[in-house]
Amino acid sequence: MNTRKFNTIKCFSAGLGAAVFFAATLVSAASPGMTLAECAREALSHNPGLRSARATANKANALKDSGTALFLPAVDLSANRTFDRNAVNATDTSYALSVKQSLFKGFSDVATVRQLNAQKEAAEAGVAKDDVDLAFELRVAFVQSIYARDLSQLQANLFERQQSNLRLVQMRFEGGRENKGSVLKSQAAFDRTKFELAQAQRSRRVHNLELAVAMGRSIADSMPMVEVSGVLPEVVNTQVKGRPEGRGTDDVSKHPTVRSATLQAEAAGFAAQAVRGRYYPEIAASASWTNSLEKSSALKSSNSDVRYAISLNLPLDVSGSIRSDVHAAVFEKARIDAQLESALGVAVKSLAQASQDLEDAAGRLGYLESSLKASKVQVEISRSQYSLGLIAFQDWDRIEGELIDNEKALLAGRLNLALAQSAMAKALGRGLPELIAELP
Repeated sequence: MNTRKFNTIKCFSAGLGAAVFFAATLVSAASPGMTLAECAREALSHNPGLRSARATANKANALKDSGTALFLPAVDLSANRTFDRNAVNATDTSYALSVKQSLFKGFSDVATVRQLNAQKEAAEAGVAKDDVDLAFELRVAFVQSIYARDLSQLQANLFERQQSNLRLVQMRFEGGRENKGSVLKSQAAFDRTKFELAQAQRSRRVHNLELAVAMGRSIADSMPMVEVSGVLPEVVNTQVKGRPEGRGTDDVSKHPTVRSATLQAEAAGFAAQAVRGRYYPEIAASASWTNSLEKSSALKSSNSDVRYAISLNLPLDVSGSIRSDVHAAVFEKARIDAQLESALGVAVKSLAQASQDLEDAAGRLGYLESSLKASKVQVEISRSQYSLGLIAFQDWDRIEGELIDNEKALLAGRLNLALAQSAMAKALGRGLPELIAELP
């Protein structure tokens, strides 16, 4: 087989492969996709992590309601009936009703109720924190899916252009105006583009699967893929809507992460107060009523008794258990206070970093667009010059390579801008409801 036939068959095979990949891209693009708002609505109701956080908050709310029982009297009702075999038809029936009300318990009951309230609010803040994390995860998965889709389209376009470039170099080689090394280099560039197209298609499927998992779709389903509808941002106003003007702790004091840590610190403080209350005496009032009925073949009697009492219980803590529990509660409070301080610092740092990344990503797009515009003009000129033999293959190949790099760099820059926007939303504490509200 001569060289011309071999090259013809090689080009035909490459063209067939390009057609297959390009057709797959077009079919996926033609299928209806979900918007970010639609994905957020589904995640809000189906994500298992968010459902688990809500269940934890409901549990804390139920425990909070149980705290009111500390201020209510304890009421017991009992009944007993016995039969004596030693006596003839002898039975003993008794009823008892007792009521006990705690009058003073060292304020530990008040601290316990406050602790339960703080824990309930902390659990609700935990739901908001998980909601913010999920919104960030969802946005990242969504923009990654859009990027993978656009990259697949770009690689399909590059595939066609590299195929055309390879044909041009082969024609010049067959005409004796180009060397074998140029053909091999052009073929290698074409093979690389073919691989990158297949790689982009695989990456797209993975990112679509990640988005489906973030939305709460069951992995037991057969390939729970999600096709997306949308574009990556091209420009952005770095003055984010709803963003505070300052850069200090006031910006993040209402962030769900900081609020959750704050409420946990409050709950730990109340827990320490409740333990200290065990040092104080407990004063309680009680009343009881009993009624007994004894009945036999020879005797029948009934007795009723009513008693009132006020009791004073003073713990001596001979074993030191209360002292140990107080120390443990104090250390736990110190640990949670340190976590709060750390959370506040992380939140301030994250907001500053997100602000810088957003401004950098927005500014970077400007020169990336200018570079791509210049590369497109240079490629149009250089291709004509190369086909006429006015410039060397190395110069034309370098200009083509710069265009490819600039096209990929601009797409990656738009992805980085979208990721920076997602990070800023997370730093500001915006969850799925805020995301849905700001989207059309």
